[in-house]
Amino acid sequence: MNWFSLTICLFLLVLGTPDLSRAGVRGALNDYSRLSGSAKLSLVGQTIETDGVKTSDANHFVQHYSVLWEKKAQLYRGRIGEYAIALGYEWNEIDSNINGKQAEFDTPLNKLLYRGDFTLAPGGLPFKLNAYAKDMQRTAFIQDNRMDIVSDITNITATEKGFTLEAGITNGHFQGQYREFLAALPLILVDYNQRVVQDTSSRTKRDYVDTDLAILSLNKKNNWFHFRRFVHSDKINSKNDNSTQSVLLGTINPSNRRKWINLTNWIQVSTDISHSISTNNQNPTAGDNSRAYNINLYTKVYRNRLRLQNLTNYSRRITETRLERTLSVPFYAQGQMNRATSWRFQLESTQYRDAKSFDSASEKFNDTIYMRGQVDAYRRSRYTVSPKIELDTKSTDGFKGNSIRATLELYSNSNFRAKNLVSESRRLCAVGARRAS
Repeated sequence: MNWFSLTICLFLLVLGTPDLSRAGVRGALNDYSRLSGSAKLSLVGQTIETDGVKTSDANHFVQHYSVLWEKKAQLYRGRIGEYAIALGYEWNEIDSNINGKQAEFDTPLNKLLYRGDFTLAPGGLPFKLNAYAKDMQRTAFIQDNRMDIVSDITNITATEKGFTLEAGITNGHFQGQYREFLAALPLILVDYNQRVVQDTSSRTKRDYVDTDLAILSLNKKNNWFHFRRFVHSDKINSKNDNSTQSVLLGTINPSNRRKWINLTNWIQVSTDISHSISTNNQNPTAGDNSRAYNINLYTKVYRNRLRLQNLTNYSRRITETRLERTLSVPFYAQGQMNRATSWRFQLESTQYRDAKSFDSASEKFNDTIYMRGQVDAYRRSRYTVSPKIELDTKSTDGFKGNSIRATLELYSNSNFRAKNLVSESRRLCAVGARRAS
C-alpha cells in the first residue's frame, strides 16, 4: 500500500532572446542567441504491505538542474556559410533509500553538454563543407522494477563528430568564373562520422567506437563510384569487433537508388559491380569473415506494344571454409497481338553452387528453372479465353524433378456484365503431369 506518493516538477530559469541581431541585416532573421534552464525536484515515498505486514519501504529525493546556452549566426551575411553552437551543464543530486539501504552511484552525477555545427558554403562555388561535434546525451533516471523509486542513473558519454563534403557539379554546366576548370572535375561526396559511447559505471557497461566513412564520386553522368567502410571497436570485449568495407562502380546514386541509362529511346540499361569484405571476431570460422563479389546487369525494352525486362545477377561469396556462387536470370515479357489479344511470358532461372574452398569434388548444386506463358484472348467479347502453361524443373545433387501444368480459363467480361451479377470464372480444363527421379 502507498502511504504517500508526491512528485513536484518545477521548471525555472526560462530565458530567451530569439534574435539579438539587427533586423536590417540580410538573413539575420534566422540568427538567434538564447539561454534556457530547468530545475526538477522529485520526492517519492512508497511502502508495500502483504497481509498486513510491511514488506517494502522506500523513498527518494531527486534534484536535477540544467542550463543551456545556444547561438546561431551567419558568416559574412550568409555569403560564406553559418555556424551554430551550444554549451550547457547538468547537475544531479540523488538521495535514495530502499529497505533501509542507501543507494550508491558510481556514475558521475554531473555532465557537460555541447554542440558545434559549422557550414562553409561560399556563394558562387560548387563547394559545401559541414563539420560537427556534439554530446547532448541527457541524464536518465532508472527506477526499481517493483517500485517507482530511483535505483540507478544513466549518464553516458555519447560523443558524435564528423563532416560532410560536397565538391563539384553534376551536370558539367557551371556558369561561374572558373567554369571550364570546374566542369572537368568529378563530383565528390565525402561523409565521415564517428560515435564514441562510454558508460563503464552503470550495470550494463558500454565502451565502444563506431566509425563510418563513405566516399562517392560521379565521373560520368549516372556512373558513380562508391567506397564505404564501417568499423565497430568494442573496448570491453574485443570479440564484438566487426567491420565492413565495400567498393561499388555503377549506376547507383548516393541514395542507393538505381539509375537507368537510355541507350536508345526504347532501350534502358542499368549495371553495377561491387566487392565487399566483412570481418567479425565473434566466430570467424562460422562464415562471418567473408569476401563477396556482386554483378548486376539490368535491361528494359519499351517499344510500341512490347515490354521486355531482364534482371541478371551473379554473386560470388568466399568464407573461411566455403565458396558460394549464384547466377540468377529473371526475364519478363509482355505484349499485345491486337486490341483483343495480349500475352505474357515469365522465365526465372537460378544456378547455385556451394563447395569447400578450392575443392570442386565437394561441390553441391541447386538449379531451378520456372517458365510460364499466358494468352488473354477475346478481351473485347462477352467471354474471355485465357490459356496458360507452366513448366518447372529442379535439379540438385540428390534430386531431379520436372512438372508441367496446363490451364484453360473462361470468364465473363466485366464490360458486358449486369451490375447486379457477381463475376464468375470457370476453369474448363486443367491437365498436370509430374515426373521425378
